[in-house]
Amino acid sequence: MHPPKQSLSELLRNAPDPHMLWVVDVHQQEIHRHMGKNHWETASVSTSRFGLGSKPDSNKTPVGWHEITDVIGKGGAIDQEYISREPVAPSNRDDRILSRILWLHGLEDGINHTRHDRYIYIHGTNQTAELGTPASMGCIRMDPKTIATWADECGENLPLVWIGEVE
Repeated sequence: MHPPKQSLSELLRNAPDPHMLWVVDVHQQEIHRHMGKNHWETASVSTSRFGLGSKPDSNKTPVGWHEITDVIGKGGAIDQEYISREPVAPSNRDDRILSRILWLHGLEDGINHTRHDRYIYIHGTNQTAELGTPASMGCIRMDPKTIATWADECGENLPLVWIGEVE
């Protein structure tokens, strides 16, 4: 089951804290960060090449409302690589997790309540040429500089994230 298309203004009205909202539009492969009033910042992303869904081991991007439970790498180097959420020396792996990791937890039973066991993140990638197309293994990939800026600007109250199709 996928949530219906929603507008940014509709999502903002439905969010518990409208000043801390990020919206991932899987159709446009963009993420929108609410900056207050009617101002949004937008960046390209890459969601799963396997489509949308919450089934374990599906490599699909889950939809609906999520909370960010952990920010890993805040204030660190933009080119820092991570394996299993731990910083490692740079490698020549094809698909690297770089810069920051924002660990997502689904909030909707029956739609995306997936705990941490799916390891779904918003994170920086070395595959920046693929941003704007569905190419990940389930996570939401971003440009390492952009995710570093956005993550480092988060205070103690981390944003809610809605993933779906925006009209």
